[in-house]
Amino acid sequence: MKKSISAAIEENEPILLIDNLSFTYEEPIMDLADWYDEEVATSHTLTATRGMAPAELFDEELPKSQTSTAENEMTLKDISFSVEAGELILITGESGCGKTTLLQIINGIIPEFSNGRIEGDVLFRGESIIGIPVDRRGTLIGSVFQNPRSQFFNVLVKDELRFGCENLNLPVDVIEKRVSMLVKEFQMESYLERNLFHLSGGEKQKVACLSVAAMQPPIMLYDEPSSNLDAAGMRSLAQLMQVFKLAGVTQLVAEHRLSYVSGLVDRVIVMKDGKIEENFSGDRLRSLSVEQLRQMGLRSSRAVQPPATDHPLVIRSPIEQKNRTGTQDIDPEDLYIESLEMTYSKAAQPLLRIKDYCFKGNRIHALVAGNGVGKSTLLRSIAGLEKRAKGYVHYRGQRYKLKQMSRFCSVVFQDVNRQLLTDSVYNELLLSLEESDMSLKEKDELIILLAKRLELDHFLDAHPFSLSGGQKQRLAFATTLLMNQPILILDEPTSGLDLKHMVIMAEILAEYAKNHLVLLATHDQELLRMLGAEIHELINE
Repeated sequence: MKKSISAAIEENEPILLIDNLSFTYEEPIMDLADWYDEEVATSHTLTATRGMAPAELFDEELPKSQTSTAENEMTLKDISFSVEAGELILITGESGCGKTTLLQIINGIIPEFSNGRIEGDVLFRGESIIGIPVDRRGTLIGSVFQNPRSQFFNVLVKDELRFGCENLNLPVDVIEKRVSMLVKEFQMESYLERNLFHLSGGEKQKVACLSVAAMQPPIMLYDEPSSNLDAAGMRSLAQLMQVFKLAGVTQLVAEHRLSYVSGLVDRVIVMKDGKIEENFSGDRLRSLSVEQLRQMGLRSSRAVQPPATDHPLVIRSPIEQKNRTGTQDIDPEDLYIESLEMTYSKAAQPLLRIKDYCFKGNRIHALVAGNGVGKSTLLRSIAGLEKRAKGYVHYRGQRYKLKQMSRFCSVVFQDVNRQLLTDSVYNELLLSLEESDMSLKEKDELIILLAKRLELDHFLDAHPFSLSGGQKQRLAFATTLLMNQPILILDEPTSGLDLKHMVIMAEILAEYAKNHLVLLATHDQELLRMLGAEIHELINE
């Protein structure tokens, strides 16, 4: 008979035991954010870049290749390991290897929000927690999701930071003490009154981490927590993990970016195809060279120095600054910003006021800056998707209002869940070719060729929401490539990508930029080193 948690808590045994765990999906798991984001998913933001295909496009007999589906296949296979109290375990491996699925079984999202067959067990201090109520499991395990929007329940930051503790029925003074300590330690004072949905991706991730931290669970799970964080944000995240570690909190971190967390890791679990391929100490991780890690398919465990800035981009130019349209050496394929201004409602001053700035054509341009400076907003404005942005750009010898630029741009958004519209990977790719004059056979051949290169060919029949985060990222990237627009815009394109697929993406971008303009925003220094892009640092003056 298994012991109760209260009886076992003092005994010297692993705090967490994964016992011969296997799992098979029986239907695609949907992103929780989509429950309340359906209206956004059908807004002009999407249709401006990818219109809906006519129904008959999917009804014809297509010469599709044989594919397998991600559904009804075993996702985890005989996973076994134990975790001692206070350990920090790094779980890594290629996209789709099962990292997120493992965490979702531990925290109870599976099977609560998706159907599937679980074999084996998950034990907390000797007691199975797979069958216990979600509210009870929530007092034991805190989770920070890959998509922070999935776990927000409030509008204001201050309310979200308190929300978890309020659900634990903690006294008001205890809640205020916990939240105040975190706010002070992580310099969040200026964020308390801000709207969560006006924050950048990295800022949202930070709020998600701190709202869970305030609950002080004995086990913390993180799913790609650094995916949208800048260097300062990753340092803050590592600081938070260090504080937890000193307090004896057990932490499991599913990550591709290793540098910020490598100094804290006690043990590393490398997964492949749903199985544990390697299990070794943190000391070994820190001793491996960059080349040895690459041979294992892992990113660097050491901080990567950022490349030098090529161009400072002042995002609040003086009002009196004159444009030099007549004197600038502008080629037809260049993107020249004559004027761009974007102001939030009720804001005292514009977030962006850019004048007389040029992105040269047939090159890769990378926007770099800290979280919240305005990279994503600038990309949306250039793509003609930010309704509050006003101004003019010059492209291909013509002068255009910003809102007219959507005809030239394809976009990979920071949250790719907002641009996946169909019921299969194949149809998602086919949708991007709806305006092409190619035959259906030619479309099919092109889709399969690109899917193979991005290693999505085994998932063509799968529902997009059954894919891993990295696989979704590659799918969104593929859809924009198929559109073949002259300007390709990508917002944090390597979020959730492992080393192997980051290299593939970098190679494709280098080829694409030979006759297209590529504009991306990223915090990923490893990607920047691979791309050899022109670096534009956003400066807030």
